[in-house]
Amino acid sequence: MPPHGHGDGRTQPVHRATGRTLLRHVLMAVRLTARTAQPSQGLAWLQKEVENFDMQHTKAIILLEYLGKQPLPHWKVDAEAARLLRGTLMNAGV
Repeated sequence: MPPHGHGDGRTQPVHRATGRTLLRHVLMAVRLTARTAQPSQGLAWLQKEVENFDMQHTKAIILLEYLGKQPLPHWKVDAEAARLLRGTLMNAGV
């Protein structure tokens, strides 16, 4: 990765893994759940795509809880999908 300057001569690597963050995977799983009305599809996505998902299970539940509480009108379907997926994750006992 190319270094990213701080302006004082120090450098820090630029991370290009944005597409692999847990939040991005959770959002994709919510979208799959909303499209199919089957939270098992979202769960399967997370288990397949998230490296060491069993270690990130609790974080995913927290993210889904937050997303499920979104009151925005354009987020209504996705918020419901997040709540369904959260319940599925909690019951899966991963």
